[in-house]
Amino acid sequence: MDKTAVVTGGGHGIGRGIVSKLLADGCRVAILENNPGYVEVLNNEMNPFLFPLVCDIGVAEQVENAIQT
Repeated sequence: MDKTAVVTGGGHGIGRGIVSKLLADGCRVAILENNPGYVEVLNNEMNPFLFPLVCDIGVAEQVENAIQT
């Protein structure tokens, strides 16, 4: 599968479940998460299809920067 998904709040709870399903389906997944601790945990998974970023989606500039990354 050659798809990329963006999940907000994907570091925990329902968002994390969505991320797990997308990865299992072969998607690349970018996670926009405002909690740096969750991002650190996700980075430690060393999954080449997982791209966690610290981003508060309530701040337009942070979202723009995340999209450009």
